[in-house]
Amino acid sequence: MVELLDGFSTICVRNKLTFMLYGGSLLGSYRHFGFIPWDDDIDVLMNGTDKDRLKHLLNNHEYEIESPDNRQWKFYKKNNNKMCPQPQQNLSDTDVVSGNFVLNCDKSKVKWPYIDIFMFEENDTHVWDSTPMYHSTYIYQKQDVFPLTLSPFEESLLPIPRCPNKVLSKTYNIDLCVTPTYSHIYENIPQGRQLSVPCKRLHKYFPFVFETNSNGFVHKRLLLNAKVLYEVKQKTLSC
Repeated sequence: MVELLDGFSTICVRNKLTFMLYGGSLLGSYRHFGFIPWDDDIDVLMNGTDKDRLKHLLNNHEYEIESPDNRQWKFYKKNNNKMCPQPQQNLSDTDVVSGNFVLNCDKSKVKWPYIDIFMFEENDTHVWDSTPMYHSTYIYQKQDVFPLTLSPFEESLLPIPRCPNKVLSKTYNIDLCVTPTYSHIYENIPQGRQLSVPCKRLHKYFPFVFETNSNGFVHKRLLLNAKVLYEVKQKTLSC
């Protein structure tokens, strides 16, 4: 997923295409400086006016894009699977970690890992997700989105909305850690009930970002069981 995101980001920066982390990836950046530890996909938000350029630039010798009219697009690497197991095959943990398989190979040409690309529309005051099932719910004040800022994400600095906490509040309780409702690897709904716990109960098991503010700056530290893994100091924004 990191490799795919790096390739996508490079294409966008090189061609001056606006994108920002969105959904679970934005939450991951805000709360973990990277992927949510139990997440399995990437979400970005892009300007709907760039659709034609995106189709041209994101379809090349290395990548493909699926671009339906009524839902998010999907960006993925060509020929990214070395094997396509039959459903009766038992996969070991090594198979899963190596990424040398995909279980949705018989269902779609889209191969995991992939990036979900959502589009936004805008007016003078607001930005909204143009996906039909989301456009009436995910509406954000423009001043909370632009100008974009940069945030650590894995080993990169990637664009996020100016006030990520306000954007995230439309969808998430940031202090609650919740298991996924859908597996993008297996393309199905996981068995068993969804679990949710206060994130503070997981601080000694997974890395989380902690903030302190002083003298007009915010100091963000990524901690795992009280050990500092990464830290950054940024100017405080009025959100």
